Amino acid sequence: MKEFFQTKKLILISGLTFLCLLIGYYIYFYSFSFPVNSDNVYFLHAAEDMLNGNPLLKNWNGGFFTALTGDILWAAFFRLFLSQKAVLYLIGPLSYALIVLFCFLILCRNQPHHRQKYIGLFLIPILFVPKALRHPLMTLGMHGIAILYILILTWLFGILAAENKSSLLMRIVYFFLLWMASIADGYVIYYFAIPALSVLILDAIQSRSKKNRILFFLTLLGTVAGVAAVQLINRMGFLRTEKTAFELIKFSDLRKYVCNTTDTWFRIFGFSFHEFSIRKPDAIFEISGAVAALIVLVLILKAIKDFFQQDMITKVLIASFLFCIGSFTFTAVTQAEPAVRYLSPAFFSGLLIAGKQILRMPPRRKSERWLIGIPFLLFALGNVSVTYYAAPVTNPSYVEIADALKDRGVKTIYATYWETHALSYYSGERIQAAPIMAENDKIIPYQWSSKTDWYEPNFNATAILISQNKRYGLSEDLLVRTFGEYRERFLLDETEIYIYGKNLSAIFANAE
Repeated sequence: MKEFFQTKKLILISGLTFLCLLIGYYIYFYSFSFPVNSDNVYFLHAAEDMLNGNPLLKNWNGGFFTALTGDILWAAFFRLFLSQKAVLYLIGPLSYALIVLFCFLILCRNQPHHRQKYIGLFLIPILFVPKALRHPLMTLGMHGIAILYILILTWLFGILAAENKSSLLMRIVYFFLLWMASIADGYVIYYFAIPALSVLILDAIQSRSKKNRILFFLTLLGTVAGVAAVQLINRMGFLRTEKTAFELIKFSDLRKYVCNTTDTWFRIFGFSFHEFSIRKPDAIFEISGAVAALIVLVLILKAIKDFFQQDMITKVLIASFLFCIGSFTFTAVTQAEPAVRYLSPAFFSGLLIAGKQILRMPPRRKSERWLIGIPFLLFALGNVSVTYYAAPVTNPSYVEIADALKDRGVKTIYATYWETHALSYYSGERIQAAPIMAENDKIIPYQWSSKTDWYEPNFNATAILISQNKRYGLSEDLLVRTFGEYRERFLLDETEIYIYGKNLSAIFANAE
């Protein structure tokens, strides 16, 4: 017995050590390669306001998902004892390391010892972050935590579905996490809750059994409670989120969207039909990625064919994959653009499905397993980063603009969105920037990632920034008609800067 506990303790210590090393690798070799942008800092600013006594973010406008119990809550927790920079560059690597852990636990579940040595074939492509997914999953606020929640819930779902008498504690943890995750991000509803409920209904019909009825009601109630909480938060004037418009594509656009889905799927695996050249130094890795992407699709089709012979976790993964692919292809959310972050859940569910199909192969097909694994190993090798960053890459343009504003004594400004939260961060929070835009020839508050207090007279903005790259409908003529003549105008790094030296917020509030 003593030896048993010593072995378990050694495994736990080894696992934690590896996890810490992995997080460090992700920070210094992946995360630090990206400068901070306004999307990232918005979540940090919201978290800081939460810590300042505004826990439900009253008067804040969010985006398409609340992140209230996801990225913002995580950022608030770590901000208690870490700097802004540490929080911004830790959460992505930490959540991704945990993604790797739960992918491992899902692949390991119910696998005999002799099969577990093959798990690495499908874990290594996840372990080394694909180039296309690095920015979405290594930075704050890009759905990485939602994907982690999906994987944890899938793992718990498998445990609860397999055990006839699950512990009350396990059920409470599952319900509470699903409730929290449903509040945080719609990804969890679309790519876990709905697939899980669909699988439970199909399983009940096929097996004519009610053994998972408690799990069904826990899943349904947890999801409904999460959706209801979001609606209540919105109606009570706390964090407001924009509803995602559900718009099916036109039949005439079907070919374009199918091609976009295909192109995006292969892009995640490092292959681009438009950019590939056999003469490129990394052509072998791109080809391997394309082959791996095809193998995953073939194995998923095999899993779908044998759907009712799969375990419950695999069934949920299959349903999740299909819902993700279907949403990406048949709705207008992507506008036919290769938006990899919207397809990223399918990358993880697809690899896990493929891995489980390979692990189901009989022992005599050992050589086939290794042969199939070669493209995955080469694809992973192409994603290994050997470039060490001692410090995060900065955005020199924002630093230069911030310095110019500080030299002129400017403390609060209005600006186009991408120049707001990020500029505040690079100024060391000595400048507070609120986003604005133009609509119907009128300057209005930007409806996302902003706080209504910033458009009241007390904000006292004295300057305006307009990016020439994305103007959000703003122009010099419109500024002059709204705020009057400016005191100084200059151009810096493709950004127009208008210094007024008077309270623009009071004019803005009266004009609304």
